[in-house]
Amino acid sequence: MKITEANFQVIVRYGGIALAISCIASIYLVMRHIEVYRDAARATAQYQQAVIRQQALQGVLQDFLVRAKTDPKVLEILERNQVIAVSSNELGKAQGVKP
Repeated sequence: MKITEANFQVIVRYGGIALAISCIASIYLVMRHIEVYRDAARATAQYQQAVIRQQALQGVLQDFLVRAKTDPKVLEILERNQVIAVSSNELGKAQGVKP
């Protein structure tokens, strides 16, 4: 395609507008990518914290289970908490909440 005077004038007239629109679109896409990446990083950190918390709780529970064999008070506490956990789980199912 030959660049004629008319084509050159159209390019000069609308080229700046097209350049500005493409720059704004690029900036928007970069900012959106940063936002998605930040949210994903936050979700990963929360997941890792939950896993660590769950591992710690499992360690405590195992320790209590070992002590429950020799200490009736610890066994009573574990049984009471197990009843509470089962009843709250059943309540959640009745309300339609998924664990």
